[in-house]
Amino acid sequence: MSQYDCTIHYINEDNNCIADALSRLPDTVNNKASIVAGVFEMKSDPIFLQDIKDSYHTNPWCKALAKDLARGIVDHKSDISSWNGLIFISSQLIIPNNK
Repeated sequence: MSQYDCTIHYINEDNNCIADALSRLPDTVNNKASIVAGVFEMKSDPIFLQDIKDSYHTNPWCKALAKDLARGIVDHKSDISSWNGLIFISSQLIIPNNK
C-alpha cells in the first residue's frame, strides 16, 4: 500500500467495539462462552478505488483479464470475477503494481 496515498485514522475503544472485543479473552457465564456479535462497516475512498480501476487499463495482465471477463471467457473454476469495475480472485481485490 506504500504506493498509494492513504490516511490511517485512530478509532478509540469506545467507538471500536469489534477490535476491543476481539482483543480480549472471552468471559464465561455459567461455564458457557459468551457470544460477541458486532457490526462491521468499511468505507473506501472513492478516489482510491478509481485509481485502482484506472490502473487496470495500464497494467497488461489486468487489461487482458478485464477483456476476457467482459467476453465471458474466464473459467468459473478460477474464481476470478469483476464487481463494480473491480477485479477479484476469490475474495481478494486485485491491485496492480504500476510503477
